[in-house]
Amino acid sequence: KADSAPYRPLKARRPRIRGPYVSWVQERVGAVVDGVYGPATADAVADWQANHGLVADGIVGPMTHKSLEKGSV
Repeated sequence: KADSAPYRPLKARRPRIRGPYVSWVQERVGAVVDGVYGPATADAVADWQANHGLVADGIVGPMTHKSLEKGSV
């Protein structure tokens, strides 16, 4: 399915999490798509969360992932 991706938790940390799942998240939250989960992506995720009734912590957990798949909560 084009609008979904296998879930895995994401948060800004060192070393940075990288890969296609990060790019998938970045596309959905309107971040620069570089495949690296850094502070700018975490901020974009937090904005997405705040605008979709989720806890704005910048962490892609199960609820945020589900919201990203649907495009909303």
